[in-house]
Amino acid sequence: MTTAIPMTNVDRDSLQKFVSAGFEALGLTAEDAGIFAGALIFSELRFHPGQGQGVARLRRYHERIGNGEVDPRAGWSIIKEGPALALVDAHNGIGTVAASKAMRLAIKKAKEGGIGTVIVRNSTHYGSSAVHACQALDQGCIGIAYTNAGPEMAPWGGREGVTGTNPWSIAAPSDHGLQDKVQGLAIGSDGTLFLVGNRTKGAFLTGIVRRGSSINGSPYIWTTLAKTVDYVGSGSPSDHRMNGIAVSPDGLSVFVNHGSRTDHGEERTNGGLAPGAREMPITSLILKLPVNATDLVLPNDEAALTSMGVLFADGVRNTFDLAFDASDRLYGAENSGDRDDPDELNWIREGRQYEFPWRMGDNDTPRRFPRYEQSRICCSTPSQAAVNLTHSTTISTTRRHRLA
Repeated sequence: MTTAIPMTNVDRDSLQKFVSAGFEALGLTAEDAGIFAGALIFSELRFHPGQGQGVARLRRYHERIGNGEVDPRAGWSIIKEGPALALVDAHNGIGTVAASKAMRLAIKKAKEGGIGTVIVRNSTHYGSSAVHACQALDQGCIGIAYTNAGPEMAPWGGREGVTGTNPWSIAAPSDHGLQDKVQGLAIGSDGTLFLVGNRTKGAFLTGIVRRGSSINGSPYIWTTLAKTVDYVGSGSPSDHRMNGIAVSPDGLSVFVNHGSRTDHGEERTNGGLAPGAREMPITSLILKLPVNATDLVLPNDEAALTSMGVLFADGVRNTFDLAFDASDRLYGAENSGDRDDPDELNWIREGRQYEFPWRMGDNDTPRRFPRYEQSRICCSTPSQAAVNLTHSTTISTTRRHRLA
């Protein structure tokens, strides 16, 4: 029997003040603490809450400063400078702060001369690349930020880290109308752009597909192809949302992945807003949408999605990348959950059920839900689940993984 852990909601301003005060207590100036805290809050809100480069890293930064790995009071000096270029020494200071100040200088140079490039040396961990690249957006500039990293990744077949993740980010102003989490892009044969994004309003999420058309090189005109109704997210990093997209070879349809709202089918009530909820009818599926649709509303209702003819395949965890082969067969890459089950490469076929969350790769999930029925799994060759690329079953009239 599990005991629910009570959750406390903290507003952005309160959290940022707390983090900033913590950094000041560690020796940062008020200005640098504000820059650092703002970057972590940006990452926390833009990416997966509680993971990555957000406030969860506060403890690690405390350790680095306490161990003398980073100098919180380090200066920031320009070693060489020209109209469009500068070399900066961060003196082993806070990498996030150094990168933020470097982007400010790059923006200033770009506004004066058309381009600005700033190189920072003797820096430390600089957090999310997107934080720094996105600074340029508010100034009407294109921002590019990248860095090297420590030898953390082993090469294929190796056991020891020899190369870094070396993150990079590019941010450019646009008028496509997606304000939050653009996660998918596809281009039609006629140059039409299709973007997938998501909107967050409190506990509610909305998946959106936007279409951009240009005639004879004119500016793109953006319209909404389709969007989901608002649905209750899980309030956790397991909200995979709408992401992968591919245009069909005949150019008549776009195929869109709407990922799961759970890691492995666990109950996610989001503070009681969705009692007993695991997955929902609008999550963990592949949609087939006509490219010429406009303002198509996708209901959180399986029967309605089926009658509309847009429910293509079901039971996928997070098929974040979709592509057609030379024979017009649709394939999808799917990542596994925190339990580290095998990832999947599936041949996505219409009307098939890919068994999330009951099976991941060729593993049976250890979790058993109320009303679980083993006989409904319908897996004829479980040992070949993620190997033969045909591991799928016909959609049942009851969505098994929707059961509370």
